[in-house]
Amino acid sequence: MALSDCVNECVWMRRLLKDIGAEQVGATVIYEDNQGAMALAKNVGYQARTKHINIRYHFIREKVVSNQVELEYVDTKNPLCNGPSEYTSLAYT
Repeated sequence: MALSDCVNECVWMRRLLKDIGAEQVGATVIYEDNQGAMALAKNVGYQARTKHINIRYHFIREKVVSNQVELEYVDTKNPLCNGPSEYTSLAYT
């Protein structure tokens, strides 16, 4: 799952920056378009219906609760990163 890989990379980068002397003050913001994954990661309570969830979700939840990462929803219909590439591709057609 992409979110757990992203969180893993963020945790690694935060540790690297800490080792070279650049302490991270706040949480690293991760923009996510999967509301279901965000709900599982932010819900710290135990629910019987989420008992089968993969260990990756628990890893994400642990990092959200410990304030190492923060998840924010971004709508897939209006992605901020696709603007310049769309204009570039139109110029070459």
